[in-house]
Amino acid sequence: MEVSAFKYSGGIGLHGRTSLLRLQSDERLIAFLRRGNTAAFDVLVARYESRLMAFCRHVLGSREDARTSSRRS
Repeated sequence: MEVSAFKYSGGIGLHGRTSLLRLQSDERLIAFLRRGNTAAFDVLVARYESRLMAFCRHVLGSREDARTSSRRS
């Protein structure tokens, strides 16, 4: 899908439209992020946060250690 397909009649594109960004592929989100769209980063983090936390819990052996590790960054 082209970005222009998501433009509103007011001419506002995907910048700041998180609900529309959620429909985009990871590759597209990365392209938006490289162009300065910080909302794309928020969508990527939200998309993978639970999987990353599950992986950290598995590797570290405890939920508390995984949560503590994530707060350090």
